[in-house]
Amino acid sequence: VCWITGYDGPGGAVVVPSSLPATIAGTTVHMKVISIEARAFEGCTNITSIRIADSIGSIGNLAFADCSNMTSVTFGSGVTVIGDMAFSGCARLAGASLPASILGLGEGAFAGCTGLTSVTLPNQITEIRDFTFSGCAKLTGISVPAKVQSIGTYSFANCASITSLALPSSVKTIGLRAFAGCSKLNEVALGDNLAGIGSAAFEGCGSLANVTIPASVTSIGELVFRGCAGLATITVASSNTVYASLEGVLFDKARTTILQYPGNRVGDYTIPASVTGMATGAFDGCKGLTAIAVEEPNTVYSALDGILFDKALTTLCLYPAGKDGNVTIPAGVHSVG
Repeated sequence: VCWITGYDGPGGAVVVPSSLPATIAGTTVHMKVISIEARAFEGCTNITSIRIADSIGSIGNLAFADCSNMTSVTFGSGVTVIGDMAFSGCARLAGASLPASILGLGEGAFAGCTGLTSVTLPNQITEIRDFTFSGCAKLTGISVPAKVQSIGTYSFANCASITSLALPSSVKTIGLRAFAGCSKLNEVALGDNLAGIGSAAFEGCGSLANVTIPASVTSIGELVFRGCAGLATITVASSNTVYASLEGVLFDKARTTILQYPGNRVGDYTIPASVTGMATGAFDGCKGLTAIAVEEPNTVYSALDGILFDKALTTLCLYPAGKDGNVTIPAGVHSVG
């Protein structure tokens, strides 16, 4: 057997063969090609397409990275593993239909493929690893296979053309910033076995209008929906034991901490009497918030002229982003934060 370690050919439409000739003791034999090694075709800008033979089982790390003029790749039926960043930076690659034989995709396998519009994922994969499709700005949709259990950090970050997302019930975790910057994402269906949503997982998804947190979720990171300028309501399943929602606002179950105020909730807001704290960035970018009131008997916060203060009026806690006009800060205020 043998493997491909490099390429210095004329480019164009390249076929990676199932065998290569070799001379052994004066006799020409054909050796089976079983893998494409790391960096074998990296930076080959003269290649326009690749066809991979069925005999090849693995594609190494960075194997085709930065083949910036490659528009198509045809995988053989024997490929089981695609390495880290194997096709990263292939800016003109338009589509990728991955064979059913594939069991694993490496980190950043198609990261930065800015021309990629469609991809078919194999049914056998159990995770979508970190950065797999990060920066694939033209990718219009993704069907997550039913065996996938985790979606990695930045895996679909800045995939600005994805409009909808439906996660199967197999998915248990969504990683840090997994869908951050998916600016056209307007519909999300989270699976009913989802347990954890990483920090900033949907940050900057400005078209997302509504989201429902399933009963199964027990962990939500910070700033998950920050910058979601179109988000009007967050709803939590009533049977969730860790989180709750009230009037479209996300709280912990006891409603003592405001975790996220929807970016597109318009008008005044009254903070419940039970609230004693707010998560970092809970009200960031909420330009529709015009005034804040506090329900009595709240022991931590008070409001004056639509502005949120601590109970003693010594700290200005929050100035509504949508509030118009001038404001006079009370004489006793000595800190802002």
